[in-house]
Amino acid sequence: MRAGQRQFGIGMVIAAWTLLAIPLPATPVSKGSDLAGPAGRDDRYLEIGLGQLRRLEKAIHRLDEQRLGAGALAAAALAARGGTEAPAHRSDAIRWATAALGSCGPSWARNNCERTQIALQRLALQYPEVLPAELRQRL
Repeated sequence: MRAGQRQFGIGMVIAAWTLLAIPLPATPVSKGSDLAGPAGRDDRYLEIGLGQLRRLEKAIHRLDEQRLGAGALAAAALAARGGTEAPAHRSDAIRWATAALGSCGPSWARNNCERTQIALQRLALQYPEVLPAELRQRL
């Protein structure tokens, strides 16, 4: 490597380091926004995903195993947070978890069911209060 190339390389490293060291101004989020914190943002993402699953279920009339597990977990997370929609979220979580158990119960070794099993395990461990006792026992 020649001296000119080495100096150019060192100069590029110094320029990149300088750019990384400059603090960028943060854009403030208003207090009334639903994105005011990580929990609000997470809730919003879960609500969007749950709405998409509900619309898809109406369109195709049956969700596959992976979507059932993910939907049950998302609905249980929203039901556990409370609010006016909590009973509807709870009923979705119970309905989708029951459907996933019915579809995958005989054979958990299928590819779709392995991922569903992980979602249902997390549901049973993280949000047991959302599920009725008989469904918790089946999980």
